[in-house]
Amino acid sequence: MSISSKLKDLKNGFFYTLKHTSAEVFIGVALGGLAAGIWSYDHENDKNKIYRLGFSEIRGIEKMQMKHHLNVPNMTEFLCKTNDFYMKILESHNESWHRSFLDDNTRSFAQELEFHKDITFKQYHYELPQLNAEVPALADSLMKDLKNVVAMKKHIDYTLVPLEKTWDEYHHDEYHTEIYFEDETYTDSDGKEHTRTVMKTKQVYDYTDNKYDYYKKEGEESAKLLDHFRDYFPKVTIDTLFIVAKETGAENEWAIEKSHRYDYENNNFPEENYLKIANSWAAGSHPHQNLEKIMALQYALIQDANKWDVDKKNAKSSFIRTYDESRPRPEELKTIRSAESHGEDISALIGAMVQTIDYTKQNVPSLMKKVDAYIAATLDYKEKDEGKISEMKKEIISETMQGYARLFPNAIDVERAEWGYVWLFALIGMAAGGALGFGADVLTNRNNSYDKFLKNKD
Repeated sequence: MSISSKLKDLKNGFFYTLKHTSAEVFIGVALGGLAAGIWSYDHENDKNKIYRLGFSEIRGIEKMQMKHHLNVPNMTEFLCKTNDFYMKILESHNESWHRSFLDDNTRSFAQELEFHKDITFKQYHYELPQLNAEVPALADSLMKDLKNVVAMKKHIDYTLVPLEKTWDEYHHDEYHTEIYFEDETYTDSDGKEHTRTVMKTKQVYDYTDNKYDYYKKEGEESAKLLDHFRDYFPKVTIDTLFIVAKETGAENEWAIEKSHRYDYENNNFPEENYLKIANSWAAGSHPHQNLEKIMALQYALIQDANKWDVDKKNAKSSFIRTYDESRPRPEELKTIRSAESHGEDISALIGAMVQTIDYTKQNVPSLMKKVDAYIAATLDYKEKDEGKISEMKKEIISETMQGYARLFPNAIDVERAEWGYVWLFALIGMAAGGALGFGADVLTNRNNSYDKFLKNKD
């Protein structure tokens, strides 16, 4: 059989399939979803060429404090300078696309990073080398400021031991077996339906025994430790830790507007948002959010301590039988469980905050080393493998995003791409393609288009 004959058979088979099936629908779904998905992916990927920025105005804060003969709190300085370290890397990425070649910013990204690193090109008071040198030292100073908070966590962890042993509770649900009869329908081997009565059993709830054992020694120890927590640990405050800017500089406003204006209709960026974005490092930071929660929980745990001083006088073991599956706890047990819960939450929040500060202390110098290596590999040609250089670039951006998101989880959403839209538009494309395919199937069958086509071709 000749090649032309094979092609003719394939063509006839294809059009036969189109005529006798709804293949047009499936083809439309596939092509529509593919086209819309590719278009949406490219669109979202282009968004990631410009990350949202917002510098902290740390120089303005320093000048403002100096004017009033005050130092910048270590918390403020640590967060501001870490924020600006990450932002300078992302700004380098944004600016690199303006000088990219053939939609490749590998070399221009390295040039922008070098611009923020080389003292020869120094434009701003704090550039990457200064920020890299100061952040770890600031992290150590900050931990000294937080020594009372860390000591509070240690005391709470110690207090949780007797708290957990002050009460034991046991609950047992009692059931009895009940017999009942039920009609059911079945089909015999001849296909005829019949009804029969069958005996069944079920478990029926009777009552619940609730036993509560109180241990006086642990209860007294808990009271002693809770009172110590109340009387000796100063209340956590945040007002003096976070000092924000009162105004924004022109360079910061330009960086903010360029990277945020795409989020607004007709790119009209509202001027009142400059200061809000510049100061987002404060309220949006992990330490600020955790300390706010710790403040509320500390107050709640103090109330627990006060309540337990009263409740422990009436605390005793007890037995309660209930007939509605409820498990009523003695008021004294509730107080201890409340203290446990509040203590565990405080301990977890302080622990997470300390871990985040320590992570940042390690992350910034590690990231700076990767920036140095990337500049050397790209501009000094220390690396010939383009694939490795590309991976170095991706790693820098990835670690920058990860470091920023961990320390500033609710500050600026730096990534503009919304990948969920790729799936959404792919689904819309599939629906539209399927609808067009269905229309094509109906019209071609109504007009016998495939028969006419095959006849003309033959």
